[in-house]
Amino acid sequence: MRARNYYFAMFVLFIGVSVSSFAISGGYCEISEPLLGVEFTSDSVKITVSQSGGTQKESFRFDVQKDGNEQFVTVFRTKIDDCKMMPQREVFEFSLAEAGIDARKPVLVTNSLFGDENFADMSQHALEHKAIESTGESEIGSAANYGRRVKAVFDKIVSKP
Repeated sequence: MRARNYYFAMFVLFIGVSVSSFAISGGYCEISEPLLGVEFTSDSVKITVSQSGGTQKESFRFDVQKDGNEQFVTVFRTKIDDCKMMPQREVFEFSLAEAGIDARKPVLVTNSLFGDENFADMSQHALEHKAIESTGESEIGSAANYGRRVKAVFDKIVSKP
């Protein structure tokens, strides 16, 4: 009976840590990217962003809302850049087809624009922090604290006579 409780507790610990690590890394809450610049050509769109060494083209997603003759475009960051490099400018180019933008209609970009990569980086971190707070993630819900709570339950189960 005791071995069964041990295996059950280990299973719960494994699932809990797996789910919480996914929620922290893979399930990143998308935020509207603070842009340093946007440039449209006849067949592409270039966005200039602040990055700290871990940003790639795949870190962004375009949301295009079409309303009559206008398009409202928002660029979202889908993967957090948690590298420690000094913020610097980076330009990423997407074809209009990749972005889902119709070249024949006017485009309105809804992202905030910044002139300095440090201010854009600070804004991005503030938005990420606000997104984490709004989803209920906090120190209490972090993976480390979750692991400690599961271990405490495991210790209680194992220590029973």
